[in-house]
Formats: sequence, structure tokens, C-alpha cells
Amino acid sequence: MKRRQFLKIGSIGLLGSSYGSTLNQIITRSSIDRLYDNSLVIDALSLGRSWDSNELEALKDTGYSGIHTSLANKTWDSALSSIRDWNQRIENNPDIFLRALVSSHFLQAKKKRGLLFCMATKMRP
Repeated sequence: MKRRQFLKIGSIGLLGSSYGSTLNQIITRSSIDRLYDNSLVIDALSLGRSWDSNELEALKDTGYSGIHTSLANKTWDSALSSIRDWNQRIENNPDIFLRALVSSHFLQAKKKRGLLFCMATKMRP
């Protein structure tokens, strides 16, 4: 091993130990990132209120394969209104959203790096 290589490796080791990380942990993080990238990740929607361009970009950057959200359910009209809002949002952002209707849509969303959208509502008795 040459001196220059030794200093590079030593610097990485010192840097890692000063931050509480080791080279092994850095490699593990890379493996976890690969696993995440190859997985279908569906999140219960907990972001997005105004659905402006910043929120849509942030959602796109999460790497999620899909989102699931509950719709308004106090009345039949509020449920229908919520469905209309989401349908419009999906139509306005086809590069981000794909409505989940069949199981193959999960893989389609993953391949195109889009976001699968599942919605659910439960009417109160």
C-alpha cells in the first residue's frame, strides 16, 4: 500500500468514526438504498395540503411507489367531492399520479417512477 492510499483510507476511517459511522455502515446504507429503490413502497398519505408545485415535487422525490389516503366521509356528498378532487389532481398530474385499478398498476408505477394512488373511504352509518 502506498502512502497516499493509506492517508485516504485513514482519513475515511477517522471521518467515519467521528460521525459514529464506519465504512461498513456506509456500505450497508448503500445496500438499504438499493433495497428501497427496488421495492414497492406505499405510504399512508401524510403530506400535501395545498398540492402546489413544491408539494408535488417533494412527493415525487420521496421515491414512493404509491400513496394511500382516506377520503372525506361525513356525508355522501363530501365523499363524492373528495373523489372528484383526487380524480382532478390525478388528471392534472399524469407524470406523478397513476390511479390504481388493477394489480399490474403497481409495477407500472414503479417502472415509470410515478406514484400509484389508492384511495379509500368508509361511510359512517
